Amino acid sequence: MREQKSGNIALFGSVGSWHGSPAAGIYCATKWAVSGLAESLRLEVAPFGIGVCVVELGYFRTGFLNAGARVFTERRIKDYDESAVGQVRAFLDKANNNQPGNLDLGVKVIVDVFSSTTVKEVPLRLVLGSDARASIAEKCTSTLEYLEKDKEVIDGTDYPKGE
Repeated sequence: MREQKSGNIALFGSVGSWHGSPAAGIYCATKWAVSGLAESLRLEVAPFGIGVCVVELGYFRTGFLNAGARVFTERRIKDYDESAVGQVRAFLDKANNNQPGNLDLGVKVIVDVFSSTTVKEVPLRLVLGSDARASIAEKCTSTLEYLEKDKEVIDGTDYPKGE
């Protein structure tokens, strides 16, 4: 790709890269890592004409939530059944096969974006799914609110100007 001065690299993240979740810490951490990798790699390869995009999916109807597919269902600690972990497990059981995302439509968008039929430039993030958009918007809003509310504490760690 460097030699031809073109191409795109697709990485697959998730709405999980925007929010931690009980019972899915390792999953969310790896998706955060993928997102950070995409941001850094995009800056590294841009001079070669190479694009990088992390596809951040919401919940799509796949086998991902099927029994045995979830990494955290095999090793179960009973103490967590009545905690937030248990609530997440119950939510995922209920969500299974009821996810809002249509896999065929999602794949079509990915192919269209990477074949440049719908966008001029491959975006850093390709968010797919109304649930992902809503979750990411909430995270951005709450982060901006925090930054404004606690700006004096945040900015108070700088050296005084001129030092």
